[in-house]
Amino acid sequence: QWYVSCSSRFTLAFVQTMGLFDFAVRGNDQSPPLKQPCIFNGRLSAFAVAWTATFLSFSFRYFRTLGFFGGAAAYVAAIQGFILADALLSNSFGRNVENLRRAGYSDVKTLCIIELNLVTATVVDSAVVNFFVTDSRIYDDGVRYVLGEIGGGGGGVLLAKVAVNMALAEVLFFSCHRLLHTHRALMDLHVFHHCSTFSTFTTNLMFHPCDLAIEFGVPFLGLLGMHFLVWKKDQLALFLTFLVFQLWYAFDHDENMRLYHAEHHRNYDSLYAIYTNARGDPKSNLLRKKMRSKFGLKLAGGQVASEQVCSGDVEKTS
Repeated sequence: QWYVSCSSRFTLAFVQTMGLFDFAVRGNDQSPPLKQPCIFNGRLSAFAVAWTATFLSFSFRYFRTLGFFGGAAAYVAAIQGFILADALLSNSFGRNVENLRRAGYSDVKTLCIIELNLVTATVVDSAVVNFFVTDSRIYDDGVRYVLGEIGGGGGGVLLAKVAVNMALAEVLFFSCHRLLHTHRALMDLHVFHHCSTFSTFTTNLMFHPCDLAIEFGVPFLGLLGMHFLVWKKDQLALFLTFLVFQLWYAFDHDENMRLYHAEHHRNYDSLYAIYTNARGDPKSNLLRKKMRSKFGLKLAGGQVASEQVCSGDVEKTS
């Protein structure tokens, strides 16, 4: 019994300290192992195009054809490749790992949180497609049907519904995000996410699970409320809102696109909105002070720049 107890403790200590992400941590003078083509002055990468195509293909087809569980499992499996590619295409992932280690998060714990959030988000995605948006025309005819509806007589009303939905999501996200920066009891939940000073694709999954529930659960419930209570179950409006909601947030963390939210990560500033540049009172931003004082994480400052190496019309080094 004593032997088993000691062995268990040793195994637990080893697992907690093992550097699963050592391969992604590189020196400032080292370039990422892989390069990728980028266009539009380096803002659109092959990685972003590939992930967008994967997400849209699952949203329009595979979540439905593979079923609720099958589609979710297939998507989770597909995203593993993108997580690995994120670490090999950029030094930013490794820098964020170093921040997380400094804040007390082991690589094992970080990986478990990433995978848990991926599964949770994918289950929600698959549920939307299989249980809330069941109009077969959306999936049988795909983009052609969607564009036909937008260009038809009711297209203006449809787009107005989506715009109202996104405005509601922005207000709810702003409110929840502000609480996570200014409320002492909630602030600790947001630390894990903000250890990603250099936001990348994987930053979309680096959340304390309770943080994820607050920031995205509340807006998602608001959108469902609009779907059932206001728009009388307009499935296409919900589906388009769902696509914009997911895609824009992922793009906001893309280090090549360099949108407002990437700057927010580099400076821990009071930009609490996700789709606009709406900001809160910087004096009440307690999280910013904590990230600097407790964990010694310095502000990146300056213009948001990519840590990836792109080939093509623009080549950048770290």
